Amino acid sequence: MMSARALHLESLALPMTASRSGGRAGSLPVPPTRFISRECELTAVCDLFQREDVRLVTLTGPRGVGKTRLAIECARALLTAYPDGVVFVSLAPITDPDLVVSAVAQAIGVRQSPDEPLIDGVNAVIGDRRLLLVLDNFEHVLDAAPFVADLLVGCSRVKVLVTSRARLRIRGEHEFIVAPLDVPGAALLPTDRLESFGSVTLFLERTREIQPDFQLTDANGALVAGICQRLDGLPLAIELAAARMKILQPEALFERLVQSLPLLTSGSRDLPARQRTLREAISWSYDLLDIHQQTLFRRLAVFRGGFTVDAAIAMMPGVDGAAVVDALAALVDHSLVRREAATERFYLLETIAEFAKEQLDQRDETTMLSELHLRYFENLAERSAIELHGPRQVDWLARLDAEHDNLRAALHWSQTNDPARAVALTGALGRYWYVHGHLVEGTQWLQRALAGAPDDGTAARARAALSIGILQRDMAEYAEAGRHLELAIAIYREIDDSVGLTQALADRALAMFYQGDVEVARPLIAEGLRLAESGGDAHGLAYHLCIQAFVEFNITGAVEDAIPLTERSLDLFQQIGDVGDIAALHGHRGRWFLSAGDLQHASEALFDDLALASQVGNRTTMAYALKLLGFVSLMRNDPTGAHERFSESLEMYRTLRLQGDVVENLE
Repeated sequence: MMSARALHLESLALPMTASRSGGRAGSLPVPPTRFISRECELTAVCDLFQREDVRLVTLTGPRGVGKTRLAIECARALLTAYPDGVVFVSLAPITDPDLVVSAVAQAIGVRQSPDEPLIDGVNAVIGDRRLLLVLDNFEHVLDAAPFVADLLVGCSRVKVLVTSRARLRIRGEHEFIVAPLDVPGAALLPTDRLESFGSVTLFLERTREIQPDFQLTDANGALVAGICQRLDGLPLAIELAAARMKILQPEALFERLVQSLPLLTSGSRDLPARQRTLREAISWSYDLLDIHQQTLFRRLAVFRGGFTVDAAIAMMPGVDGAAVVDALAALVDHSLVRREAATERFYLLETIAEFAKEQLDQRDETTMLSELHLRYFENLAERSAIELHGPRQVDWLARLDAEHDNLRAALHWSQTNDPARAVALTGALGRYWYVHGHLVEGTQWLQRALAGAPDDGTAARARAALSIGILQRDMAEYAEAGRHLELAIAIYREIDDSVGLTQALADRALAMFYQGDVEVARPLIAEGLRLAESGGDAHGLAYHLCIQAFVEFNITGAVEDAIPLTERSLDLFQQIGDVGDIAALHGHRGRWFLSAGDLQHASEALFDDLALASQVGNRTTMAYALKLLGFVSLMRNDPTGAHERFSESLEMYRTLRLQGDVVENLE
């Protein structure tokens, strides 16, 4: 539940200023190892972007060649050339081309709107900003190439860097083929010359991470060169092999590779040679794992967009958690799993994940793993539905953001295989979609879930109906919103759920008020207040008091009535610890005090609103507070301060595509 003002407008999509880099590497992934042996390619790609006529560069090349790593370093090197920032969007978890626009919109902070195509919103937010957009792993969604073309047309100063196994084949595309690292030839070379080859340099670098004293000598030089030759200079294959230097000497490693990579006698003959090399290198690393490590490795393929330690443990029921952690650590040591130190999340590189998925399918474990995956994220969603109303909502919003792709995967599977659970899952995620402004996507998931499951009159169905009603109301789809909110009210009455009914009554009242039907809104609020007070529902009571103050003030303009209702609501929300609602309530207080001419209290309330809204990342509430502070400055005869605050507020509203609200009359 949100406070009245926030309910109508709130969005928490990441703002451009947070998701972009703007001269810093804020949105770029932080690789765990040093970038080496690609200086020439780095310079060449950066030089392309210095040209005015080049706006789209696609890095192409085989799997495991290092396209993503090169793209990250190029973006980092170009930071100062793009004052409005660098935005990195990973498309690896996405298989539906239609979701590419949503992924980009989410990254730059575009609020979804039912009134216009999302690409128009992306174009409007980017506008004439000088921005670099990095789209990684585009090969999965090549049908989305027209979106990139439209973006380049609609945003004249944006440039795009793409990584893909294949070209996008759109006008203006400049392809840059990323070749494998150079390898020594067949001729025996002096040891000091071997280190001039990129493949050897990479092998030595990764080996010294686990054996700091390892040196290239006349005795092992030919073996190291042979290892790099055998792996075709593919960086990922070299890293996998180097990880085994912890337990193998160069001679043993070379012999195992020769035995395990029989390219001329086996393997997938229809694959290009380098692709077969990489696949066999991954297979070789997999075969060297013990049975527990192999099992965990396969099961990690079920995740999308990374995973946590707890999630990995959940995929291994019946196995001691400490043993799973040990197995995960071994996979990291063997370079089969990557760890993000900043977030404590783990992930599989796309090529390795594909191999793991093959192993999973061969053992007919996919259905069982999808069920475990769904169960884990059901529990996460249910807990978030509670936590997003409490003092830890900031942490939980970030957690759900990190798991967004996993939640989508769970939703896909449940809607196909267990429709009733899909209804429960979508209902649990309603608050998250609302707060983060994923209105269109959330509505689509909820519509499919409700349509795909029988009308069983359960609390889960009521919550899903309530969630979609709130989203549709915020999109001004009042008829559909009313139908779903009435359904929620009817079910909650039938099952005698007073807490759910209290919330549904409040949201229905607010929807009726926005439609101008005050005579229906007031009795709904009155009933909700009685239910909340008699049932000891502090959150429901606070919510209704807030809505009552908002509705009555907008009808009568009676500040003296609105302020005490708001103060009582604020006190209750402070006891609960709901930071988002506390921030919104300070905004209401600021407006009431401003209307009463009490500039001191108005200013204090609005600065409190601004600080708390900034803490939770709520730009709509921030924009509203800045707008009102602009009026405070005007009333204090400070036109300079007013101009600064109005300008900042206007910029935020434009990003949210709610420009008209900036000029709302306070009277």
